[in-house]
Amino acid sequence: MAPDTAALAVPRMVLQPLVENVFKHAFDPVGGQIRVWISTFRQGRHAAIQVEDDGPGIPEAKLQELRTLLDEIENRKSKVCRPAAKTDISACTMSCPG
Repeated sequence: MAPDTAALAVPRMVLQPLVENVFKHAFDPVGGQIRVWISTFRQGRHAAIQVEDDGPGIPEAKLQELRTLLDEIENRKSKVCRPAAKTDISACTMSCPG
C-alpha cells in the first residue's frame, strides 16, 4: 500500500469483487498455487486499487475479444461521463477520487 493512500476513504466492498474474479477465472481448484497481488497507488487526484495474479491467463482469441469489448465500453463511457475506472486484461485497476 502506498503510504499516501493509507488514510483515504473508499467505498465499502470495492475490493471483494476484484479478488473474487481471481478465484472465478484464474484459480485451478484441482491443485497448484496462485499468487495474488493487491496494491494501492495515486493516479493524479485519484487513488487506485490494483489486483493482479499469476494464474494461467486467457487464451489469445478470448483475450482479443475482451480487449475489443473493453475498447467499445471505454469509447461509449467517454462520450457520456468522465471515466472513473479503467479495466485492463492483465490487471484490474479501480480509481476513486481521493
